[in-house]
Order: sequence, then structure tokens, then C-alpha cells
Amino acid sequence: MPDHVDRVIDDWRKSASAKVTGVAQLIEHWELLFPRLDLCVEYQEKTLWKLSKPGTLYSVTGRLYALNHTCERWADRAEGGPEYGFRARPESRKTMDNKELARQRLATCPRQGEVYFVMHCDIRPQGSRLYWLENREEHRCCIGYVGPHLETSRHKAQ
Repeated sequence: MPDHVDRVIDDWRKSASAKVTGVAQLIEHWELLFPRLDLCVEYQEKTLWKLSKPGTLYSVTGRLYALNHTCERWADRAEGGPEYGFRARPESRKTMDNKELARQRLATCPRQGEVYFVMHCDIRPQGSRLYWLENREEHRCCIGYVGPHLETSRHKAQ
């Protein structure tokens, strides 16, 4: 019963990701917990290490689990774009047209090289964001930034 095994593995990933107690543990088990998510090469500077407020790590692992699950469903369909189970949106054109603001969203994806990470969602605490890049050929996502709200054309950085 392959479907049953897949559901058990998915349930294990969800449970295990909820039990992560620190960033080092999250990185250590990344490939097991989130097999369809890559980390940008600069992850130590751009992601995760800035998570100091209580509850943020739990919020991030929940979003990562949901994003990984989105990629799995996307791969099963093998057509179209991902269908997120949460509010995900691209960065505004006005922000991305500003070279300085766009540069804040630039990172190196191990599978796609240096790219701009424009898709994002909110994480707790309010004002924090998670940015990623969709890899449409492999039905994967690469995490490019996790942390305080980046500056936009309408918002100053925190």
C-alpha cells in the first residue's frame, strides 16, 4: 500500500519538524525533514540564524513543512505551478525594480545559481518573512531568506 506508506512518512515529517528545538538541529536534519526544499548557499547569512524571538522557529518549521508538502503535490500533478496551502505572494514589481531592494533578495540556489527570491509568506512573529524560489523543472523550492521583514518600496527594514 504505497499511499499508506507515503502518509506515514508525511506524518512522521510533520511530527519531527514540530519537535525541532534549534536552528542547528533543523539544519542537521534538513534533508530528512524537507526533501523537496533546498537552502541557498548563503543560508548562514540570509536565513534561520536570525530567529531569536520566541515561537519563530516553530512558525518557520511549520511553513517549511507546508512548503515541502506543496512541492510534493506539485510533483504529483507535474503540470502548472504550485498550489500553496497558505498565503504566498510574489514581491511587488516596484520593489524588484529598485536595484538596492532587489539585491536584498539575491542569493545562490545550489541547483539554479544566483537568483532573486521573490515568492514569500509571513511567519510569526508579525513582520517576519520567508522567501523562496520555485524550481519549475524539478518541482522544488529553494529557501533564500528567513527573518525580519526586508525593506520594500513601502516598508522600511526592521
